[in-house]
Amino acid sequence: MAVSILYLPFFITTYLAFLRYVSSKLSLYFETIPVNPKPFLNNLTGKTVIVKLKWGMEYKGFLASVDSYMNLQLGNAEEYIDGQLSGNLGEILIRCNNVLYLRGVPEDEDIEDADRD
Repeated sequence: MAVSILYLPFFITTYLAFLRYVSSKLSLYFETIPVNPKPFLNNLTGKTVIVKLKWGMEYKGFLASVDSYMNLQLGNAEEYIDGQLSGNLGEILIRCNNVLYLRGVPEDEDIEDADRD
C-alpha cells in the first residue's frame, strides 16, 4: 500500500509532532528530583555510604561526620579501584572538592557484604 505524495508532508509533520511530544514526556520522566545536600548528608550520618571521587576511586564505609564545607569522615573505610577492593583503610577524611558523588548503601546490600566476610 503506497502513500500518496500529497499525504507525505502531513504524515511527516504528524510524526515529528509525535516525536516532540514523546521526548518531552520522557525528559520529565527521567528528570531527577533535586535534594538539599545538607539534610541529605545528615540523614546518612551513621549509615554505610559509597563515595566516588573525581579521580575514579571509590570508598565504602560508615559516614561518621560531615562539616559545614561538606568534608566527609568515613569509618571502617574500604578503597575500591576499578571495582576491586584495594584495601581496608580504617578512618579517613575526604576533602569536599574531590567528591564526584555520594550514595547510601541499602541495608540489605550491607548485610550481604557482612555475610561474605
